[in-house]
Amino acid sequence: MDQPDRVVAHLMIRVSGVSELETDVKRPPEDQRVEVFCNHVAAAALIPRDVLLAQPRVTALGPRSTRWSDAEISDLAHQFGVSRESVLRRLLTFDRTTEEFYRQKRAQYIAEFVASQKRKKEKAAATEMKRNMPQETVSNFGKPLVNMLLDNYHQDRVTLSEISGYLGLKVKHFPKLEEVAGFRDRQWLR
Repeated sequence: MDQPDRVVAHLMIRVSGVSELETDVKRPPEDQRVEVFCNHVAAAALIPRDVLLAQPRVTALGPRSTRWSDAEISDLAHQFGVSRESVLRRLLTFDRTTEEFYRQKRAQYIAEFVASQKRKKEKAAATEMKRNMPQETVSNFGKPLVNMLLDNYHQDRVTLSEISGYLGLKVKHFPKLEEVAGFRDRQWLR
């Protein structure tokens, strides 16, 4: 397969979502067989046997090697535009590493993926700005309207539910809304 064909095959396979890293999802045996077949076909299209085995680092390490460095595996993965696990699996297919080495590296990659997801979640939680709904409401509607509505509520002219509907604000936010709008501060003026 020449370079343009490899690129097209690569894009088609990526778009179809043939395989994704799912570490905790159990699939029925028939789905697993289909997944294994699809992964094998994708690997053959993206990492051709002859091209892989002609790589200087592949020939230098020889058969059944367990001396593959993370950098070497990453370089090959980058060169072929695939995951590190795909390269390692292909090396195993052609007897260029051992099953045990493959399993160790796969466990490492899964642990790295899980840790990366955890860091992303923590970073998102740390940088996420919490919304201040009472302040947004006062900003959107203005203090005079909010205070007029609150005043009508306290005079039993409208229900809290009605004001909540007008302002699009949950009832639980009303104590803070009164504070932000300065409604409680106004009470002594009456």
